[in-house]
Amino acid sequence: MKEERDNFVTDKHDKYDDFFLTQYIVNLDIGDKVQIKILDKDGIELGFKEFIAKQVNCHINCTWQDKGVNKIN
Repeated sequence: MKEERDNFVTDKHDKYDDFFLTQYIVNLDIGDKVQIKILDKDGIELGFKEFIAKQVNCHINCTWQDKGVNKIN
C-alpha cells in the first residue's frame, strides 16, 4: 500500500479569527494519476487538473485552507 497521510495541521492563525488547515499527502508510483476537480455548491464542474507521476520519487501534497476575513490589514 502507498504511504498516505491525511492530517489536521492547525486551527490557529495570527491574521484570522476563523482558520482551518489540513493536508493530504500520498506517495505515487510512475504512471499513477491524480485528478483534481473543482465543483460549485450544486456539483457543477468549474475546473479540472490532472497530474501523472513521471519520476520514481513523486508525491502529491494537497493543502486545504478554509479561513475567514483577514483581521489585520
